[in-house]
Amino acid sequence: MIGSRTGQVSVADGTPLAAEKLERLLTNDSGTGVIRHVDAGYERAIEVAEQHGVRIPMLEAARAAAEPDTASKTPAVAAQSV
Repeated sequence: MIGSRTGQVSVADGTPLAAEKLERLLTNDSGTGVIRHVDAGYERAIEVAEQHGVRIPMLEAARAAAEPDTASKTPAVAAQSV
């Protein structure tokens, strides 16, 4: 079987190397599509990314920026003398 995806031609000839390369290609290509849809703001893409463990750094950064700054609200700990 010969297939083309993302501009790359892959040959599935039954060898372990071909299987490894096809798995990498099909996983990464689909993951990139999910990332692009998350970036476009599609809620379903966010759900799919979370379900499948696709890490989205731009989403992580946006969520971190939206969280309140907890470091400044932590009570100070008094130093104890020995």
